[in-house]
Amino acid sequence: MSPDRLSSVADDVSMTSDTDRSRISVDSMLRAEGVFARSNELTAIFYANLPVEVKQVLKNADFYRDAYSGDVDASTGFAVVATALTCFVWQHAQALTGTPTCYIFSCPPDLALGTTPLHVLVPFGSGREPGLILIASSGEIRFWDSIAIGLAGGEHYVSIQLKLASGETVTTLTRSDAVTYVASTSSGRLLRLTVTSSGSKYHISHHTFSRPESAPGFSQYFSSLWTPPTVPQAEGGYVSSVALGKGDETGRDVWALVDTRIQKWNMTAEDWEELVFDEDAMGKIRTAIRRTSWSNIPPRDIDLDLELLDLAVEKSGKLVILCSYAGTEYDLERSTFPRRVYFVAHVTLVGETLTVEKVAIVPYQTTSSSGAPMHARMKLLASGELMAVQFGDAVALCARDTAYRDRIALKSATDRTLGLGAVEHASELLIMTATTIMKVMVDMEQVNEFDAETGEANIIKSIMTQAVLYGSNPENPLSFSFPPDVDEGSLMSGAIQLSESILGSDPTLVRPNVDMQAQLSGREELLGFLIQFINDNAVLPKVSQACRQQLMSNAQKQHAALELWTMLNKFQSAGLHHSVLAEGIRNYFYDLNEEHHDPDRAFFRSKVADLGRLMVYVMDVTRRSSYEMNRNLLGALTEANRVVYMVLDSAMAYRRQHGATYGVQEPMYNPWTSAPPMIDILFELFNMTAKIVEAPTAEVGSAAGYTRQELRKQIPDIGFLLFACMTERTQWLQSPVAADQPGNDKERMDLEERFTQSRPTILDTIRRIGYPDKAFALAEHYHDLRSLASLCHKEKVYPPEENPYADKIRACLDRFREAFAIELFQWYVENGELRTLFAQQEEYGDYIDLYFSHRPNPAISWIKDMGKSRYGAASQALLSVAKKESTLEVRHLMLSIGKLSQLARLHEPEASIDEDVLSAFHDGLDFISVHENLRDKFKAILSTHHGKMSLDAQVDMIARVTAKSLAGRKPILRVFKDLVRQLLQGKALSVEDIVDLLTLKDNTAHEIYDYSTALQILSEAKDLPEVRVQNAMRAVWRRIYSHDDWDALKQTSGLSDDEVTDRLKDTALYITLCAVYGNGGTAVLYPTSCAKPPSKEVIAARFPGMDPDGVDALVEEYRQEGDAIISAGIEENGMWERVMHLVQARQSEKADVSGNTEGDVFMED
Repeated sequence: MSPDRLSSVADDVSMTSDTDRSRISVDSMLRAEGVFARSNELTAIFYANLPVEVKQVLKNADFYRDAYSGDVDASTGFAVVATALTCFVWQHAQALTGTPTCYIFSCPPDLALGTTPLHVLVPFGSGREPGLILIASSGEIRFWDSIAIGLAGGEHYVSIQLKLASGETVTTLTRSDAVTYVASTSSGRLLRLTVTSSGSKYHISHHTFSRPESAPGFSQYFSSLWTPPTVPQAEGGYVSSVALGKGDETGRDVWALVDTRIQKWNMTAEDWEELVFDEDAMGKIRTAIRRTSWSNIPPRDIDLDLELLDLAVEKSGKLVILCSYAGTEYDLERSTFPRRVYFVAHVTLVGETLTVEKVAIVPYQTTSSSGAPMHARMKLLASGELMAVQFGDAVALCARDTAYRDRIALKSATDRTLGLGAVEHASELLIMTATTIMKVMVDMEQVNEFDAETGEANIIKSIMTQAVLYGSNPENPLSFSFPPDVDEGSLMSGAIQLSESILGSDPTLVRPNVDMQAQLSGREELLGFLIQFINDNAVLPKVSQACRQQLMSNAQKQHAALELWTMLNKFQSAGLHHSVLAEGIRNYFYDLNEEHHDPDRAFFRSKVADLGRLMVYVMDVTRRSSYEMNRNLLGALTEANRVVYMVLDSAMAYRRQHGATYGVQEPMYNPWTSAPPMIDILFELFNMTAKIVEAPTAEVGSAAGYTRQELRKQIPDIGFLLFACMTERTQWLQSPVAADQPGNDKERMDLEERFTQSRPTILDTIRRIGYPDKAFALAEHYHDLRSLASLCHKEKVYPPEENPYADKIRACLDRFREAFAIELFQWYVENGELRTLFAQQEEYGDYIDLYFSHRPNPAISWIKDMGKSRYGAASQALLSVAKKESTLEVRHLMLSIGKLSQLARLHEPEASIDEDVLSAFHDGLDFISVHENLRDKFKAILSTHHGKMSLDAQVDMIARVTAKSLAGRKPILRVFKDLVRQLLQGKALSVEDIVDLLTLKDNTAHEIYDYSTALQILSEAKDLPEVRVQNAMRAVWRRIYSHDDWDALKQTSGLSDDEVTDRLKDTALYITLCAVYGNGGTAVLYPTSCAKPPSKEVIAARFPGMDPDGVDALVEEYRQEGDAIISAGIEENGMWERVMHLVQARQSEKADVSGNTEGDVFMED
């Protein structure tokens, strides 16, 4: 463990000083800091060193090429390591207090296989050293009755040779008691080895397991009286494991795993053995795992490749069988690779039947990256409640009665496990590796209380915690990794909890340290190690984007807190007494109702998660400095700018630098760096600073001048942050994730509007205070081309060559090309700088053409078209714009120029006049003439009055003179006056407006022809909805009918027919019908057909600004207008038909004279 890490580890780790540590050897440091791993359930600590002789042998060992084995004998206190040639024995407990004595022995050779011999210690009690038995796979046995012989070279030993068949090898060696040992072979034989003594000498004898020979006597005599019971016959096979069962003074049970079969032998004290059970367990175990929900179990038995590896017997007599099968795993390319999946089967023997009670996964799988291969072995702890499984690069722990599973894995690829030492009834385990011996202490209470629902998540968190606390220790032989198929939810939950615990200085993770700089640095390192651990274990794809971003946010805050503390530390070191940051911290704790002797350190120790919230308190202190007495606003604002900038800039820089490590994808989810309060703070700081810098201040002196200069320098930095934060927040609110959350849509629209409106102001402020280059750089960085175009025209605009930013405009066009050109020319259009736009036609003609193609603007583009002699395009543009122009004179000018442009088209190559377009110009100009005639009539009325009149007075006078019939009709009179007002103001009226003006006035004398003019205008209307055309048409006919007094016309008493006819020919109806008779597009409406008033919807569409009461009043006016026509009885007594007959007769006379028979009107019901 590095000295720098000591401030960030748990309290159980020693705090040896740097000076002392330099004098301590690695071994001594391991003893002092010897915690390798710690969780709720277990603690792994340094136990003892290996002897120098063993270290030397194992230092450069190649475990893939050469054979090595070992054992830690808990009962004798000695350990063994064997190579193919040499065996080393030492008292491991002695290594705790000093250098242990190492006993060295030569091994019986194994020339055929080159394996290490099987070894077992022979205990002789505490009064003397144990003996040693070594058996080569070839069957040669060497026996030393005391390991003390090893000090003298170990040449004195008893040697015997087991009688093995050709190809037969010894496979296991197990101690039954101090004098009895069991060996097994590859052909299925079990052998009893017995240590005996004769005087002061010890010997070793052996025999194969067998039943006793029958003695002559009663058994032979009575053999004919009964049939002896059937005795199982042992089948041959490879014996991979031997385990000892129950025993008493008469003997003990011996269990053997022979290939896939389970054998039980009774090994008696009378020196004979009997096979009592032999059954194949493969089928039942295979069935048991098929019933599980484990993933990656091959469907075919041949692919399953089930193996039975090791056997153990619980105190109760139940069997535990270690097994493995060939599973499959998927890599990123979706190709499959075989791997061995390990599990234990709990088996009971009831009578003569094996029953598999349950199977449980061992948290270990072999992969392509697994360490040196070895045959997995199992030991039982705590009376069988816990199983320890030894692999080459790890030791796995499994509880029998709960779902607890864990593993202890070696870090180095050159390290490996050599042996396990365990006392069956205890819960401690010694693990010997090629570098050290460690002790694992298991808390069985925690194991037995392990909750399957929450325990897995706790283990995942524990693994990460241990990796963070102990994984960085270079002397720690253990590595930390997640179990296979780690649960995603547990992984993310554990990572978040651990990250938040580090952020909050959880004392179990972060040791208190008055040196806050070192403490903060240590926490930042821990957070970095956490994400690196997740990456190293290749489980980052299992972590959701939300979780990754939360981990990143915590790391951002931690980094920002470190930078902020550094700034505060310098402030305090300078002897300054008042700090906005320190006061903000005190106010923060006051609101929390917490008291601290050192609030600054208290915040940075445990409240860094609230770093964003702290900025609100900093801003509040700054705000109060602007109006409270005895406060220095300049100083407070300067510090507040530094604090906020330091927090946000360092946090964003951290994300840019480490975002890839966290696998963070933009946008950030609801980022704290751009939360609404943070954006509000930045706006307030920016505005306050700009106001002070640009406005005179009462504070004078060199100090005040220096502070103001500092504030000036801070404005670009705060502006950059404003752009960054608003962009970040906008990107989040625009994301699909944010769109699903209520309220975000409104916030997005508000923020986008605020950003759009504030960008030009922010940039111009930065430019105005003396940093134009920074303003341009900020606009370019965020691709704000609209604001960039505005910045380029903050000084002289015309002529463009005298613009001080002309070179900048060229540079932006070169860099951003069309995108900037469009915004540049749009600025000219919006700000009325058309002369500047067209002054650059020669230099930027292509860009200008591109602009008008992307953003058509006929009101302007016709000028460009005329300049390039594109008269057809110019006339089309003018016609389009004229229809929308509201000023009468401008519309008149546009139509006139457009008509001339259409005529000028004849000068274009292969061009001709478009008659439809030319006709549209004629109609438009005729419509203008109607405006002008009406205006001239009204002005003629006004000319009779001498003196100046207000516009309202003019309107009233015209209404009194020309619309006497409207005197008692206020709603319609109001409409008439409004239209007169607009006409006098020079506005171009709509078709409906002109029709109303023509038909609402009294129309005396020659003005009576205005009715037919109104009908003609309506018949030619093309851009008006049909329903409104029809309503306007009905209104005209109602006014035609209501123009005359039909009751008077009905009084024919005393009148000749000619006099009646003359009176009818004076009516507006007759004159209008005569005028429109030749217009086939004009419909004549009967009185009953035009009486229907328009609907409210039509009136509202006609007068969009009118209130509902006004709409209702107009509907009522039109209804009364229609009722009056009906009540006039125009169609009674044949009067209407008589008028029509007179019109037709007149048209016939005209036809006879001219010879034209065309012309008619159509009637509408």
